[in-house]
Amino acid sequence: MDTVTLICTAGFIIAGGLYWFVCGFGSAEVKGKRGIDLSGGSISREKVEDKYKQYWSFFLRPKEIEKPDKVPAFVDTFYNLVTDIYEWGWGQSFHFSPSIPGKSHKDATRLHEEMAVDLIDVKSGDKILDVGCGVGGPMRAIASHSKANVVGITINEYQVKRAKAHNQKAGLDSLCEVVCGNFLKMPFGDNTFDGAYSIEATCHAPKLEEVYSEIFRVLKPGSMYVSYEWVTTDKYVGENSEHIEIIQGIERGDALPGLRSYDEISQIAKKVGFEIVKEKDLARPPSNPWWTRLKMGRFAYWRNHLVVTVLSALGIAPKGTVDVHEMLFVTADYLTRGDPFSSPYRTSSTLSLFPTLHKPLPTTTLQSGHKKFVTKATSAATSKKGKSTDERVQQVHSIEEFDIALQTAKDKLVVVEFAASHSKNSRKIYPFMVDLSRTCNDVEFVLVMGDENEKTKALCEREKIEKVPHFSFYKSMEKIHEEEGIGPDELMGDVLYYGDNHSAVIQLHSREDVENLIQEHKADGKLLVLDVGLKHCGPCVKVYPTVLKLSRQMETAVFARMNGDENDSCMQFLKDMEVVEVPTFLFIRDGDICGRYVGSGKGELIGEILRYQGVRVTY
Repeated sequence: MDTVTLICTAGFIIAGGLYWFVCGFGSAEVKGKRGIDLSGGSISREKVEDKYKQYWSFFLRPKEIEKPDKVPAFVDTFYNLVTDIYEWGWGQSFHFSPSIPGKSHKDATRLHEEMAVDLIDVKSGDKILDVGCGVGGPMRAIASHSKANVVGITINEYQVKRAKAHNQKAGLDSLCEVVCGNFLKMPFGDNTFDGAYSIEATCHAPKLEEVYSEIFRVLKPGSMYVSYEWVTTDKYVGENSEHIEIIQGIERGDALPGLRSYDEISQIAKKVGFEIVKEKDLARPPSNPWWTRLKMGRFAYWRNHLVVTVLSALGIAPKGTVDVHEMLFVTADYLTRGDPFSSPYRTSSTLSLFPTLHKPLPTTTLQSGHKKFVTKATSAATSKKGKSTDERVQQVHSIEEFDIALQTAKDKLVVVEFAASHSKNSRKIYPFMVDLSRTCNDVEFVLVMGDENEKTKALCEREKIEKVPHFSFYKSMEKIHEEEGIGPDELMGDVLYYGDNHSAVIQLHSREDVENLIQEHKADGKLLVLDVGLKHCGPCVKVYPTVLKLSRQMETAVFARMNGDENDSCMQFLKDMEVVEVPTFLFIRDGDICGRYVGSGKGELIGEILRYQGVRVTY
């Protein structure tokens, strides 16, 4: 054998050895599993193959799938079979996410998860629920991002073990708790959590209303729930044989008792008592495809399949692991074929419809003869100057006073709370309205105690108020909006949305508005700060008072706002500007975008504005 042959042979052996070491024995810091650690979860090694056959045969008996009591067990079996392979081949977050230009898959996944907790608007110390937490990838990202206490529930004992190990290793076990249980019958008391989310998990429920009902039960009134759902689109044709094949392939390979249609989700949510705050298909533009990683990973699938085959042949991985990996490989093909944007006729399924749901505060029918509702915001009802702390909230006592209040306000927004002395939730929301009245000087606030006397009862009857707390919004004597049982965040969002038309922040409603504004200030050298957000986005709502204040203080900058979900033109603008997170602040000077800031931090926003105005900022 000549020298060249020896060198080539040695190189091949070394490369193969390195490849084997990395794939089979390499570090599991990111993925959490090494190839040599593959197991059958809680299933003993000698039973993995039999359990796989049992799982697969489940789909050969359609009547079994229709029995709700059978589904939890087969989902548990599925995750015993696939959890290690998922961790090894995909990572600790068992879900998809839209790709983001310039971001790694890891970063895109994290941002996708953080968006869930941003939508439910929780704060540090709140207790929130992860419905179907898996091994806790999203839980850890969300706990790190929000500093909330996250309780995850999964039906699979092996995943509980894995999640606890990961939590401890990440130093997040003080914020993250994992419970083994069925999310159709959760071991939590009523009104336990300040918020909840699920990421491609409730698709395993045989009946969505059952899991939604349980989530509704354990949420505190006024809390939010967001779910990334897995659904078929309106382009799915039930009579199309190819569509049927694809959907059934996805269901078999992902332990789904049956994919639901897009329009079913909101109907079911409303049925159990939720209010729909927002609903969006994250697979539609401006989002990028969620399946990109699947298509880019063909070589990785074949490579991993080879490793699994060798490990199984050597007895390192349990017998049957090859079959499980082959099932997942085939499922990946069905998933990419089923995306509606891969080709016009393969529009069978899509991922990540997310409804943002609100559990309304209990409303109370107006009554009389109960304990008096104290209208002061705090026990310290006066300031040093002797003025009441809720002096900007005008209490009216009759129809005549009410009409005068509306007339006096002219075209200002008037926010009216209809309350009752016996209503606990009226007492809860009122102090927040008082705080809001101090901040929003361009808005008038009015309180009506519906059970104060016959005159206020007559007013409630005229305005068709049946339950309290009830908020009505008026402009120029006309009612423009009303809501029952809302919480502080929803009230603030409504006030900002309907009330801010007299501030220095210019409201933009289309791409044309943006272009006109840019053209108007192209020559004056002023910095244009464009706040791009969504109406019911918690961080967008929280940062807006800061934007208002800055617009009044910074005369050398022009402030404008656009709600991306207002209309198609606004949504197209977000896509063109590659806005994938909100709030996003675009900085424009001399007709060109010179920078952007993504986030809701007051200090960071001010720093960025000063930086783009040419002011040196030292941190």
